[in-house]
Amino acid sequence: VGNADIYQLFAPVGKLKRAYVVYEQGSAKSTGVAHVVFERGSDARAAVDQYHGVELDGRPMSLNATTTSAPEPTGPSPALAARLAPRRSTPSAVPANRPATLDAEMLDQELEAYRASN
Repeated sequence: VGNADIYQLFAPVGKLKRAYVVYEQGSAKSTGVAHVVFERGSDARAAVDQYHGVELDGRPMSLNATTTSAPEPTGPSPALAARLAPRRSTPSAVPANRPATLDAEMLDQELEAYRASN
């Protein structure tokens, strides 16, 4: 369950200020806790009434309405986030000095070089 899932679940109840999953410090693993902050207290109480005890990802949710602000979101450290980000690879057959635009003949040559290297 991610931030978007939490937001989508609670947004129909009322206008949200923010909704996010809490992660273990320096990790991409969720603590199993999410903070959902509504614009209006009555919406927060309605969310508790509607979702307390309802299963989410195989576990019953335990909701509490508070009058204090939720802490700012935490997530994976920047270094861990960089390691988790999808990486794009460039084929080794593409020359480093490749021009920004290629004509059909140049594309054919590049494709042949790529096929030959794989």
